Amino acid sequence: MRMEEILPASRIRLVDEVADRQEAIRRLIAMLDADGCLSDPEQFARDLAKRERQSNTAVQGGLDLPHARSAGVAVPSAALLVLRKSMDCRCTMDGQPVNVLLMIASPEDGTAHMDIMAMLAMALDRPGVHQGLLEAASPEQAENLLARESGAAEEDEQDGARPAKILVVTACPTGIAHTYIAAQSFRTAAREMDLPVRIETDGSRGVDGAFTPEEIRQADAVILAVDKEVEIARFAGKRVLTVPVAEGIHHPRELLEAALNGKGQILQGQGSGARASTEIGRRLYKYLMNGISYMLPFVIAGGILMAMAYLVDDVSLGTATFGSNTPLAAFLTTVGKSAFNLMGPVAAGYIAFAIADRPGLLLGFAGGTLAIQGTSLESLWNDQVPVVSGGMLAALAAGYLAGGIVLLLQRLTRRLPEYLDSVRTLLWYPVAGLLLIGLCIGAMNPLFGAVNTGIYQFLNHLGESSQLLLGCALGAMMNIDFGGPVNKAAYVFGTVALTWGQGEIMAAVMIGGMVPSLATALAVTLFPGVFSPEERQRGFVNYLLGLCFISEGALPFLASSPLELIFACAVGGGLGGALSMCMNCSIPAPHGGIFVFPLAQNPLGGLLALAVGSLTAALLFALLRRCRSTANQEKSSQK
Repeated sequence: MRMEEILPASRIRLVDEVADRQEAIRRLIAMLDADGCLSDPEQFARDLAKRERQSNTAVQGGLDLPHARSAGVAVPSAALLVLRKSMDCRCTMDGQPVNVLLMIASPEDGTAHMDIMAMLAMALDRPGVHQGLLEAASPEQAENLLARESGAAEEDEQDGARPAKILVVTACPTGIAHTYIAAQSFRTAAREMDLPVRIETDGSRGVDGAFTPEEIRQADAVILAVDKEVEIARFAGKRVLTVPVAEGIHHPRELLEAALNGKGQILQGQGSGARASTEIGRRLYKYLMNGISYMLPFVIAGGILMAMAYLVDDVSLGTATFGSNTPLAAFLTTVGKSAFNLMGPVAAGYIAFAIADRPGLLLGFAGGTLAIQGTSLESLWNDQVPVVSGGMLAALAAGYLAGGIVLLLQRLTRRLPEYLDSVRTLLWYPVAGLLLIGLCIGAMNPLFGAVNTGIYQFLNHLGESSQLLLGCALGAMMNIDFGGPVNKAAYVFGTVALTWGQGEIMAAVMIGGMVPSLATALAVTLFPGVFSPEERQRGFVNYLLGLCFISEGALPFLASSPLELIFACAVGGGLGGALSMCMNCSIPAPHGGIFVFPLAQNPLGGLLALAVGSLTAALLFALLRRCRSTANQEKSSQK
């Protein structure tokens, strides 16, 4: 949906002033109704009032965003009211008077609501847009300003008369923030360079802006700013520059210039299993992240349902079976486990898929299942051998092993005649590969089982001081690179610990990961003078990101204050993780942020740990920013 359809000039009013906020809301609803966007204006008004009672929709910098999903909305739409004289209702988070009100109306199904919010937020977040609206001479001028800045019809991506010189793919394992922030960074840099580019995002919504074969043929180069495997066989014969997605966020202009100057490697045509990266460590990391990204929905959904079972169960019916005592609890546990128990096979399957494409899936799924089940070769001659699961560590290893086995089989059979290709892919790879992965997992499962048992016993026997150190270390790791490899390593450890029944570790990881976005939001709210207007506008969004356990909200602040931000958040995150351990907080689900706290053990303690860690990081960050600013001013005055 284009910006012009969501917010045309007919739903934009530039007025001198309004009596109060209620009058502004009435005007906005009237504009939507007059344009045929509402099927029931009264119903929409009621749903809007209900949404307003839940939380304040006014943000910072004079911007108010009343919005609601409603059965009274006919089509996704928005209306804009720009006030020449600010409305002194003091309802914004920074206490500034409101001068721009943007109302968003979405149908009750909610499918368009977040897309509209994201599109408009992206437009309003760009420097100079808010002031440009205040200075607009007509609704048409305001419409053109938002349409130009929205990214919905970006001429910087591809001008119809100018084929894109560079194609850019952005993707991160979770596909929530890095993917889209990197895409926006590339758009901004390309516009400044007057360079025609096309950008494809592979995020949580799937692939957006997929390239056509003609676009690929005409492009001079390809940039892959990705931290997971994406389909790259289509770029065979093109010069491809592969970097982490964080590089796309911080150095988009440098990457575009490098691609123009011939940096990167010519991608050889090796089928869909072709790989652009030659760095072993990076390739192994990308394979792991591919498996983790596919595994996350199984872990999150299953873990939350299993946690809900404890909320509805009756502990008086027996502690040994708590979680399955009542029929409802037993049903929730069964459904949750059906997904949660697939985490090992799914992760292994898609690690193998990243390595060897489709032939790796069977071996990966089977290897992961055998690892979780604890299959051992010793059972061939000793039927009394105890079953010890290799756990997630064995499942992850099985994924790599499965992919390697397929590549080995492909190499061994590469000289077979072409007429045997179907036999090779339908019989040789599956049967021989399955037997080999079974033998390998059977041989290594006892070793991984012993490792799992050792780690489990070690964690259970940690003293109080050791637990504090572990929580501090994990919380700090979540704040080192804000979604990068160190952050992901701590998160994977917390997820695996859940399978050992160590919800305390997951609590420390989650609280630590919520600190960066919340700390930056608190810092710009409490100390607005230390930050630029653009940074202050991001504060409200970062509250939401932080509460949802999304660390990437801190990334826009990283470019201007990297050392200050990392130090402050590492201290705050480490403190939050340590306090969480100290108060025996335990979270039974690997994602969800504040929304899974009701399922936690000692949720109030978790909230306290989160508040202390976030506030500490916010105060440190603001103090360090102010000290650096003062030092810079003194240097300037001396010159």
